[in-house]
Amino acid sequence: MRLAPLALVIAFVWAGIAFSQFVGTIDEMRAPQSPRADGIVVVTGGSARIEVAMELLSAGAAERLLISGVHEDTDVSMLIERTSSDPDLFDCCVELDRAALDTVGNARETAAWARDNGFGSLLVVTSAYHMPRTLREIEAVLPGTQLVAFPIDPQAPDHHAGSADERTWPLSLMAREFVKLQLTNLRHLLG
Repeated sequence: MRLAPLALVIAFVWAGIAFSQFVGTIDEMRAPQSPRADGIVVVTGGSARIEVAMELLSAGAAERLLISGVHEDTDVSMLIERTSSDPDLFDCCVELDRAALDTVGNARETAAWARDNGFGSLLVVTSAYHMPRTLREIEAVLPGTQLVAFPIDPQAPDHHAGSADERTWPLSLMAREFVKLQLTNLRHLLG
């Protein structure tokens, strides 16, 4: 019984240190200057993610794009209008995944798509705070594939992850994502 308070203090200190490291990792993330990969995957769920992915595809960062987690009511014409993209680009080079309902599903669908296309490298587009968990999930189901992180900040003018003082993510969002990442790591550790 006497060790319980000590264990609680140790757990609290560990959580504080780990959370600080998590925030520091996110603060240090930067989008690569000249990204290039076999394919691009964008995980839906945040603003500007699809727009950034379409810009990367248009710029020739990859040959194909998977938009993972597209809502069943969203059609291609809505995405073309939202992103102001060339419809021909959607016809030739964009695939929609409607099966994924969460980050685990995004990773599974991404792995299947990458294997079907023989891709050895992927440019992964999502919000910077979501990037560590997204990469962890994809690495677990697609080992050996080179993953190039392209973190974004939807609030930044160019949507690229900027410096920490430019970020506007609330602490509650960061804390939730930190807990989700720890649960993800525990799930993979336990198999």
